[in-house]
Amino acid sequence: MALAQIVQTQHGTPAIYWKLASVIFNLDGSCTMRLDGYFDEAARKSNYESMKQISYTVPSTEMSNVFPSGFNLVDAYEYVKTQSEFSFGSVSVI
Repeated sequence: MALAQIVQTQHGTPAIYWKLASVIFNLDGSCTMRLDGYFDEAARKSNYESMKQISYTVPSTEMSNVFPSGFNLVDAYEYVKTQSEFSFGSVSVI
């Protein structure tokens, strides 16, 4: 699972394919998710270095709303879609 969304990088080339790279469960009950952006799916599958990384932290007060049945990838990507870089036009890629 991943997201397709055009996000400009510092190099002037957009990252289009976004994959959840890591999730850290913090001691305060929050979780921090990091997405890596690649030019396309082929670049990620070829193990190229990501072009951009974006992190989001779900506060402990929102964890039960974002993940009502516990952490899962579908809910994680749905949360990412509510963030500014991904809120307009992002598409889930399976």
